[in-house]
Amino acid sequence: MSVVYSHFVRSHEVDDLGLLPSCRFLELAETGFIEFFGSLGYGREVMASTGLCPSVIEHQMDFRVPTSVGNRLDMEMFVAEVDMTSFRLPSRLSCGSKLVATVESKYINLGCESGGPQPLPKEIIRVLVGALHERSVAIESMSHLASFLKQVSAAASWRKEAKFSP
Repeated sequence: MSVVYSHFVRSHEVDDLGLLPSCRFLELAETGFIEFFGSLGYGREVMASTGLCPSVIEHQMDFRVPTSVGNRLDMEMFVAEVDMTSFRLPSRLSCGSKLVATVESKYINLGCESGGPQPLPKEIIRVLVGALHERSVAIESMSHLASFLKQVSAAASWRKEAKFSP
């Protein structure tokens, strides 16, 4: 995953306790959505020209660490699910090495004219499935790397024990 959006928390965004309220995280998720699609080559104008008219149908949020003025939040977003009319984009917001929050958003493609669910454009499905596949390959590679490192560590421990055994 790579950072698709960074945000510095400003004084006018915090509440009376000096903390970023939960509603701002929804705004950050929406901004991240636009940046994520832009990173895939689909800005707002291109989205509309392809027939993509996404609308949020669900947000799930999980907060871990409070955020205040001056904190830089880095958002990572990825594709977790794609079907014929909708897709799910989880995101992670971090401040340095600390996970601040996760926001998982599900979008449905609405017909700009009818207002009802419409199939996602084939071009968009192809791009989203490609992003989903890239992430799966990256996770699989990391899993193989973790397995390899475990084996190396076990071999090193075995050698160390064998060397000092009577």
